[in-house]
Amino acid sequence: GNSGNIDIKGKEKSRILKTKLKKESKFEHDCLICLELIDIEKCDAALTICGHIFCWDCITNSIQENPKCPKCRKQIYMNDILVI
Repeated sequence: GNSGNIDIKGKEKSRILKTKLKKESKFEHDCLICLELIDIEKCDAALTICGHIFCWDCITNSIQENPKCPKCRKQIYMNDILVI
């Protein structure tokens, strides 16, 4: 049977995406919480279901306090956030 090794795990997808973004040098986003430029070599960036980008730590800490997007106030939960 298929052991599922065709599927790329989330961390591997994230690593591949980071490598691609780094090569293209097009990932230049400020976190909408801490307002710092997100350095994807030093931390994970997070994309919400509503399309906003934050530092992973900033958005996860924020929604634990209040489960809403800090930018648009849409209700979001941990499973609505993609590591990029």
